[in-house]
Amino acid sequence: MMLKLFGKPKTPPPAPSRRDLTFGDPTLRKACSLAQTGDWEEIRRTLGNPSLKAKRSRIFDLASKERATDDWISSWMAAHDEPDAWLMRGARGVQRAFEIRGSSKAQDVSEDRWEPFFAALQEAEKDLIRAAERNGDDWIPWIHLLLAAIGLGHPLEERRARFEEARVRSDAHFPLHVCMMTSLTKKWGGSHELMFEFARTASDVPVDSILPTLIAFAHVERWLYASSWENDPKAEGYFRRPEVHNEILDAWKRSVARNDEETIYAANFYSFCFFKNGDKKLAGAEFVKTNGFVTPFPWCYDSRDGFDKARALCS
Repeated sequence: MMLKLFGKPKTPPPAPSRRDLTFGDPTLRKACSLAQTGDWEEIRRTLGNPSLKAKRSRIFDLASKERATDDWISSWMAAHDEPDAWLMRGARGVQRAFEIRGSSKAQDVSEDRWEPFFAALQEAEKDLIRAAERNGDDWIPWIHLLLAAIGLGHPLEERRARFEEARVRSDAHFPLHVCMMTSLTKKWGGSHELMFEFARTASDVPVDSILPTLIAFAHVERWLYASSWENDPKAEGYFRRPEVHNEILDAWKRSVARNDEETIYAANFYSFCFFKNGDKKLAGAEFVKTNGFVTPFPWCYDSRDGFDKARALCS
């Protein structure tokens, strides 16, 4: 821990940064390639491989982001009426809906986008419910149903219910907790208090876990709201507040990643927070852990090249 706090990185951060959501994983890279070319039969076999069970969620997530997926899901469903086909179509439907909506604030979304946005989410819900009913042990439909609930503005009670359906079927899945916390943010109908309560409760774990990183995520969201919604002139100094920095630092000390993917996610969040705090030493150490891989969040909240600029200043 003292080396983390005060030691210099043994190697300089790699360059250039890589905006690769597979984080270099060959299985996930292959899945993306298969989705781009429309080889649904090979994707189906990959998803059904028991040795790749831990990567199923990421395969659905990444494949659903490929727009070419729209073209081959129908062929898969025509050939096999099975849960994974329904799940893929539902996951793609949720992704397509948010592509229609765009990333703007609600008041800045043009009126002609709302109807197709809601329609796409409603159709996706039907597919995902079908997948969940057909494969009752699978937690993956429920995280996509949670995403749909956020977009459709379902009550917080329904969002919590979907989170619990996923949680009891999964192993403290970090992205699942991030998704639930997002659903509790003020910008999506929750509140700052609910968001922090969830983050702090989930982070209070007695064993090694990545979940304390939720604290960093919550503070990033609070800073974002102050900056972009409240137009608070003091927002730029948010991460320099002693109570904010101390809570993030405590979470960093307690965060233990179980695999390379979790390490990269956590390092991106902590490097962002430490850089915003002005602690170049800690930020630099975290940049090394990213291995140059940039996660969309939280860097999309800063600027497209924010990661590279921050890393250069901290190296």
